[in-house]
Amino acid sequence: MSNDEQRPAHQPEKPTARFGENITKVRESVTAFHERYGRYKKAAFFVCGFAFDAIMLDRIDNLKSIIQQLVYLLIVLQIIKLKALEQGSAWQPGNWLKRWWHYNDEALNFFLGTLLNFYTLFYFVSSSIATSAIFLAIIFALLVVNELPHRHAYALQLKIVLLSLALFSFLFIIVTIALGFVGPIPFLVAIGIGIGIFYSFYRFFRGKNMTAIDLRKNILMPPIGVALALMVLYALKILPPIPLSIQSIGIYHNVERVKNPTTGEVVYNLVSTRPKWKFWQKGDQTFIARPGDKIYCFVSIFAPANFRDEVVFRWLRETPRGWETSDRVENQISGGRGEGFRSYVFKSNFEPGDWRVQVETHDGHEIGRIGFTVENASN
Repeated sequence: MSNDEQRPAHQPEKPTARFGENITKVRESVTAFHERYGRYKKAAFFVCGFAFDAIMLDRIDNLKSIIQQLVYLLIVLQIIKLKALEQGSAWQPGNWLKRWWHYNDEALNFFLGTLLNFYTLFYFVSSSIATSAIFLAIIFALLVVNELPHRHAYALQLKIVLLSLALFSFLFIIVTIALGFVGPIPFLVAIGIGIGIFYSFYRFFRGKNMTAIDLRKNILMPPIGVALALMVLYALKILPPIPLSIQSIGIYHNVERVKNPTTGEVVYNLVSTRPKWKFWQKGDQTFIARPGDKIYCFVSIFAPANFRDEVVFRWLRETPRGWETSDRVENQISGGRGEGFRSYVFKSNFEPGDWRVQVETHDGHEIGRIGFTVENASN
């Protein structure tokens, strides 16, 4: 063999060939991963929505946050509208949308997850776990049902239920902020506006002659059912009173209100005898009572700007017959302060035993509570 015909024993790979092989391997890995875990992708998008907004959560009356919620609601409404039109054979995605339309469930889960994250957190901080647990469990159950397989027969209804829950929650916040107080009037106004929006949604679909789906069953009845359920929860005082929330609450031996004569700033000195090792207690939750002592309950309540209403401090003592109300003190609060409106009440007449203070709205919806034990001083 001539020198011209000789070839080197090993030729280095061309960079483009190596790059192409790497791309192929990555594509194969992604395909294998999707085939193995693809059934969990909708749940993953929902969880991503929750995680994203848990980080971005701001105060409930923040304008940017309200605009974000409104935009997300409009996006969810548009996607559900197109899904209903498609299911009713009244619309098909065009060429420019068809490429991405098969991701509509994932997009819907992300935006619904983000919205429900907003409201789940707001509901959680707007009441004690003792009262909000039932409502939060209902929301969690709906999210679990949303991810169950073989639900295509009622998928549209379920999405409308989740949208209804998000829209009514948004309206509870907006109407309360606009009116500046909580109670049955803002609640019913929000319910009425929400029902009106969904009825307009229903009338829109009726004009499209969508005979392939039952519009009343799929579009109209789910929000009516959610509204009735929320009204029952409100009547039972299970629905947390958003947008109010307890930022801090504690039991103390004394509360001193001090005003700086130069700046006008008000500072509250909280007097506690709690030993340092009981770091988990909020003030004197083990209250060692001496003759002449008073029990002070200090609280910081967040309320939106322009808010002005009454809250009730209910003192309860545990007896053989259960928890019984000992005193009921009303206090006026106003909103707008980022650290919350600060207030306190005190009790002079008490006996040893287990006590708690519940902070409630004027119509009896619990905002927060703290329990404590009174013991007589040994010396």
